[in-house]
Amino acid sequence: MAGDLRAIGGGPDDRVRLLLNHDALKEDLADTFDEWLPKRVDESTAVYIYFAGRAVVDGANGAVSLVPFDGATSGIKRLYPMRHMQEA
Repeated sequence: MAGDLRAIGGGPDDRVRLLLNHDALKEDLADTFDEWLPKRVDESTAVYIYFAGRAVVDGANGAVSLVPFDGATSGIKRLYPMRHMQEA
């Protein structure tokens, strides 16, 4: 998918970030959305995110969280809330 985004979008490589396996831990997601991404976008930038993995929905409030490589659906501490990504 990263290769397709580069080919179709025609943008520079530093505008695409690929996280795989041990490079897709909760801390890597947080770094990407909290630090890396805000330095490369503004309000007019279209951002495309492709996440091939699992997510869980909190039955009580409907909140969706991504399950990073080191996460588990049973352990909320290892999940990355979609709300954080949307805020970034």
